[in-house]
Amino acid sequence: LVRAGGEPIPDANLTAKIAVDYYHYEGRFLNLVEGDTTNPGDHFDDHHSQATALSLNNEVRWHQSFSEGHNLLFGFELQKNLQQDIENVNVTHPSDSSTPINESSSNFSPFTQLDYLLSHSLRFSLGARYDDYSTGENALTPRLALIWDASRNTTVKLIYGESFRVPNTEERYPSEPGSVSNPSLQPEKNKSWELSCDQRISPRWGSDARLYYTQSTDLIAFTTNTYENIGNYTTLGSELGVNGSFESGVSIRASATLQQTQDESTSTDASDAPQLLGKLNASAPIYSNWLRASSELQYVGSRYDFSTPRGEKMHDYVVMNFTLRASPVWQHWEVSLSIFNVANSRWSDAKNDGTIISPPRTAVLRLVRNF
Repeated sequence: LVRAGGEPIPDANLTAKIAVDYYHYEGRFLNLVEGDTTNPGDHFDDHHSQATALSLNNEVRWHQSFSEGHNLLFGFELQKNLQQDIENVNVTHPSDSSTPINESSSNFSPFTQLDYLLSHSLRFSLGARYDDYSTGENALTPRLALIWDASRNTTVKLIYGESFRVPNTEERYPSEPGSVSNPSLQPEKNKSWELSCDQRISPRWGSDARLYYTQSTDLIAFTTNTYENIGNYTTLGSELGVNGSFESGVSIRASATLQQTQDESTSTDASDAPQLLGKLNASAPIYSNWLRASSELQYVGSRYDFSTPRGEKMHDYVVMNFTLRASPVWQHWEVSLSIFNVANSRWSDAKNDGTIISPPRTAVLRLVRNF
């Protein structure tokens, strides 16, 4: 809604913004139900589900630069979730409908970051964020980075960071038929280490490489009839990428990722965790900078589903997406048309209670009003 900024004192920048987010979803689906004494014979129940969310988001940040090349950033975010409603109605048998959920919550998150210049080629970054949720969760998450400009074309980074994610309303109070609430669900937590190198090959071409290791604890997943914290996992991976940009406005990027995620309790590969990923992105102007086209080609390698005692391997797949974007339109508007799964490919994805078939070719028209 509102964004403001200014320079209250020399070498300082103050920005503030207020935003309102609204989300509404409605869907109808058929759920296969096995027969019982009351309703003999397998049959389908018609379900009507809907979710509505309204939130007010505020952010204030101060950025201060110093003559020695140091920088200090601090501020806070405040989010008020005014409405979090979920309802699932069994149209066929209304008495089997789940209890409607009507929740509200808030979270306050102050943060700070100091960038310190150790020498002309070496920088140190120290940051921290504290999240306090009205639902009872709170956490202090640090971030450290050592950045070395080895040459004009080479930058090496060593990064450590922590993060956490609180369960959302659907995970605490699932709306699926027969599911059970779990208000004591704990947040997911991550600790990650990363070593990366960015290399400028020429004025038009660049490359990057990174190694990363992540420890994940208390991951949230849907089990038999509720969401639970299912366990701890570790991920070790590497990624290589190359990118190019040209005077014509065309830009491309290709990357490949090789990784392994394991369940710490069993030392086996985790479900729904492909070891090989690939991505190719391209973007080009169609008419000046006003109309632009972009495409994305994704490759997802084979991975295990959630069946026990050992998951079945699911086939790899390739999917292509395409977007046409015009901006500005009528001065303040942006218009984009996206087509997902252009080739209408078919594949299966892992789901806690089985597999789901890929969505068909889908077109999305998006209108954005800039104020």
